Order: sequence, then structure tokens, then C-alpha cells
Amino acid sequence: MGQVKHNQAGTRLYQMWINIKSRCANKNNPKYSYYGGKGVTVCDEWLKDFQAFHDYAYANGYNDTLTIHRIDGSKGYEPGNCRFISFEENRLNGRTPRKSPSKKMRTRLIEERKKHYRTQVAIAEALNITVQHYQRLEYGTANGSITLWQRMADKFGTPIDAIVKNYPSTRTEACVTQEL
Repeated sequence: MGQVKHNQAGTRLYQMWINIKSRCANKNNPKYSYYGGKGVTVCDEWLKDFQAFHDYAYANGYNDTLTIHRIDGSKGYEPGNCRFISFEENRLNGRTPRKSPSKKMRTRLIEERKKHYRTQVAIAEALNITVQHYQRLEYGTANGSITLWQRMADKFGTPIDAIVKNYPSTRTEACVTQEL
């Protein structure tokens, strides 16, 4: 099948199509490790034919205020696994926000560790993370996902608010979907 002129090259939907193909297939794309590097692919129909992607998008509620979302994150970009949702909903459904622990958080973490577990090895084992990762959290040189902070609160038997009190709200980053 030859290339079809669609006059869509400057549209937001066309750029979305280019982007999903690039992050799944281009090893030089900064997001490749989160997509193609994890086996996420674009179905052959969409990979080869923008018009097929375009038709699916508009048949499934696409408009320029929405972004593409894979329903099952373990599957690729394909009909039936993609929907179009708001950026905010996609942010909440996707990667867990990470925060760097503030000095107060690190102090609280050390206090709780000493109170309940005594050693860094014990708390790392209880949280199922490496000792080195725990040390980086305690020293403030590593980020922790919200889920990790919740696991710490659960292990300490204290509300998460006590662990993340004065959580710095100015630095939120996207993180990988895998749990730490």
C-alpha cells in the first residue's frame, strides 16, 4: 500500500502518532526505555497507516484536549487497548509521582527506623528494597514513590501523614511504573 496523502501532518493527532511510534521503536528516544525497552509496541495497522490510527481515534472520542492511554499497561498501542482521556486522568493513572525526601522527612524516617527496626538492613528487608536504596532515601539522595512512602508508614504502623509530613510539594517527577 502506497503512502496516502492525508493533510494531517501539522495536527496534534499526527504528532501523537509520530510520538507513540518513536517511543516504542526508536532507541534514541528518551522515553524508549519506558516503552519499546519494556516490549511495548504499536500494532502493525497503526504503525504503517496514520489514517487507520486517525479513524480509530475519532471513532473512540478523540479531540485535541485528550491524550492516548493504554488500558492495559502491559500491552501495546492497539485497537481495544487504547482510549483517549484528559492529561490529568492520564497522569493519575500512569506513573507514580516521586518526591525527594525533605530534611524533616529524612529525620522522621531515621527516628521511625530506630524506634521500630534499629538497622537499615532490617527496614530495607521489611520494605523489600535494597539497603543501598534505603540509604539513599535516608540521606536524601534518592527519590521515593508515594507507594514506597505508604509501605513505610504501614511497616511503622503510623499514618502516612506522619512519614510524609512537610512533604515538599514543589518537586514532582514522573517515575517508572515498576514498584521500587
